[in-house]
This record gives sequence, C-alpha cells and structure tokens, in this order.
Amino acid sequence: MYDFTTFSGFGRYWCDRDFVTPPTSRIMLRYINGKYRLDVDLMRKSAPTSKEIAGMIAEVQSKWQEDCSTPIPKRLWSMMLDLAYSGNVESAWQVFDRVWKPGAFGKEEALKAFRSKLEKSPYWEEIKLLNRIH
Repeated sequence: MYDFTTFSGFGRYWCDRDFVTPPTSRIMLRYINGKYRLDVDLMRKSAPTSKEIAGMIAEVQSKWQEDCSTPIPKRLWSMMLDLAYSGNVESAWQVFDRVWKPGAFGKEEALKAFRSKLEKSPYWEEIKLLNRIH
C-alpha cells in the first residue's frame, strides 16, 4: 500500500480567467487496485465549529471589496474544496451562503459552477462517499 499527499486537480476543471492559478486543496491518496484514490479515512475531519466557520467567513470577506464587484476570492473556493474533501460539504455551502452579500448578483450561478466543477473531479466518487451524497 502506498500513500501520498498532493494537491487536487480541481483547477484543471476551472476555466475562469479570474484566476492566474486555480483554487486547489491538499489531498491524501492511497494506491488501491492499481490506481490512486482519495483516502477517505485520512481525509475525513470533524465539522468546523460555528466559531471556525465565522473565522472563515471573516477571512474571505476581508479579501472581497465592499461592493462585491471584484471576482470571487480564490480563497473562498479553496476553503470550500477543503471542506468538501474532508466530508463537510454542508459547511462549505454554509460559508458560501453567509459570505455572499445580500442582493449581490451571480450567487446562484457561482454556486452552480462550483458544484459542476466538483462533480468533474477525478475523486468525485470519494467526495460523494465522504459527504453522504447520493
């Protein structure tokens, strides 16, 4: 059995000119049946506390201009990836929802694009398992 840590290939599926380097997440892989798969045992983490979520929101909001006219901060996407890869996709949706300014344009489109990219991950089956997505 071989294990190693690398960064997700998520950025390969992100075709957005707003990023010089696409968002990534640190992942741990295990060699199983002739190929590397996401190691769900090593990736799973406890859900963040409400205080930790508040800290995540504050971090992203500090990087985003008041009027939300700038591109969505890459840190938000990376944070959401970290949460999804650790079995806490519900927390990712919560962070996204709370960081978006009320009435700001593009919220649904941005979330839909993120979900679409996540589903194209080579580790989608493990992400579904980690997050109990059917």
